[in-house]
Amino acid sequence: MDGIDVVAWHENDFMRVQVKSARLRKQRDRGAPSYHHQLGSGRDKKTRPDQRVYDILARVAIDQRRVFFSAACGINKLSERRSPEFYARPDLEEDSWQRAVAIVMETRNG
Repeated sequence: MDGIDVVAWHENDFMRVQVKSARLRKQRDRGAPSYHHQLGSGRDKKTRPDQRVYDILARVAIDQRRVFFSAACGINKLSERRSPEFYARPDLEEDSWQRAVAIVMETRNG
């Protein structure tokens, strides 16, 4: 209800994480299957991710059991499609988490 699904710790700081999940789907208008994440919040009128509500957005590819993290302050769209190959990268989770945390910390200390 409040936009935070997980609280994660980085050293002595906490990160508020919002989770968005999707399954691999074949799109009617596209040939290749993809993960389509709704990044916005709100039932009737979607709003873009808000860093005042949460710090990090976790996009979960359910079928692959993989996660791509990004800082909420850097997201400026309401939805996103990604290929299965994007989530198959072996360094995806660690690299995206470190990058997202660095951006959040820079913004907080800014």
